[in-house]
Amino acid sequence: MPLTMLRAESELKPVFIFTVSGLSPADVAVLDSNHGDRLEALPRRLSDSFRDNGLWLSAAAQVHILSGGTSWLLQDGARQYHISHDGRSGDLEVFALTPAMAGVLQTSAATASGVTSVHVITAACHGVLNTRLSPLPAWEEDPASRPDWFEPLQAKLTHAKVLAAEWIEDIGPAMTACLPAQVVSYSAAHATLTDRIFRIAEANPAARGAEDPHVRDVCAMIDGLRSEVARIETALQEQDMSLRHWSLKMQDAYDTLSAGITGIQSTDLSLQGEIRSMNAAITGLQDSIHTENLAIAAGALVIAGGLLAMVVGVALSPVHGGTSAVVAGAGGLAALGGGLTWNMMRSKIGRDFEQIRVDQGQLGDDQNQLVALRGLETGAQQALRATGVASAMLARLRGLWRRLTTELEAVRQSLTGSDQELALVVNEGFVNGASREWSTADSLARSVLNTELRVETQVLPLDAPRKLAAA
Repeated sequence: MPLTMLRAESELKPVFIFTVSGLSPADVAVLDSNHGDRLEALPRRLSDSFRDNGLWLSAAAQVHILSGGTSWLLQDGARQYHISHDGRSGDLEVFALTPAMAGVLQTSAATASGVTSVHVITAACHGVLNTRLSPLPAWEEDPASRPDWFEPLQAKLTHAKVLAAEWIEDIGPAMTACLPAQVVSYSAAHATLTDRIFRIAEANPAARGAEDPHVRDVCAMIDGLRSEVARIETALQEQDMSLRHWSLKMQDAYDTLSAGITGIQSTDLSLQGEIRSMNAAITGLQDSIHTENLAIAAGALVIAGGLLAMVVGVALSPVHGGTSAVVAGAGGLAALGGGLTWNMMRSKIGRDFEQIRVDQGQLGDDQNQLVALRGLETGAQQALRATGVASAMLARLRGLWRRLTTELEAVRQSLTGSDQELALVVNEGFVNGASREWSTADSLARSVLNTELRVETQVLPLDAPRKLAAA
């Protein structure tokens, strides 16, 4: 049988199973909640539809976001399902997949999520750069009133800013370009090699055995593909080491800054209540932004339209005269055209910091500054939390690329260690296996490389929402 016919017969496609109608936006949100350690959330209506169609899901079934709001992969043992939503109606379509198809979808999603998780760190580092500790105007009139802790703490903050700039200028761009750039640069060579493999198999479909010259030629080309994938794995490992090295340096800078703040704030026992309230509000802001960023990274196939790094500086320590002695910087990531907005950010700050605004208004400038010092570590702490997410994403990517290497090795073993004909092995190995994954990864890599990261910065005073409401 000609190879072209074998290709057509063996080209498997997703198999439509059923449609689920009448789902609400809340049901879609349940599917989009599957990231991090939570991978089992399914809307009741969807799980019931599986049962009604004779497909009982086990307790071990896991959901992976492929593209937030529109596409999910459901894995239940050896069974793989693609859940698709058009983003407008309340209908979901469910398709059955082969393991190879599921691998393609996971590789594509993990690539985009890995790049987006690096952008999350970049947004946090912009927050570090936009953190400020300023001397009080009264110190110029009375230099003796300047506290001894100010310059040492300022130096600790400056060190964290140096590391943030290193990430923004060097490490972050290298990581976001690493995987997609290498895949794109290799795509032409890969297409050439696989085309040669198909041509050899078409001309010599019955070739078999390790000693056959045509089989040896195909094996040599497979070895070329394996070496390229191995190179990508090595590059990912190097980027992971770079991430870990930078993370250790930022952790040390954060620990030093945090310890300095703790020591300073502990000296004034009369302000401990205000300090606890401020610290709780800062933690709430950090947690909220981190949750938003995780959701963006998990559903990262929506990033083709671009990303916005919303770097918010919260003026925590108002000084009589309209300035602020402490500005806490934090970075939130949003998909352009949706997601988090500046109005939402202002609203959250107004809600979480309303009582803080009242309390700060009753204190003197020096007390305000002391109470707000914990805000100086906001950006650094956010960056550290984001590095953990990025490291996990890179580990997942490396695992997916290793799987591709395993598939190539399996094809080579079938050629040299069995009596199968060359045409059959090539169809099984490349039409439904490695070739499909490379093609999909290349397409996604091109879109990721063209993703725009825009950075916008605003400093919001604690009374910003009240002023907006009055406007």
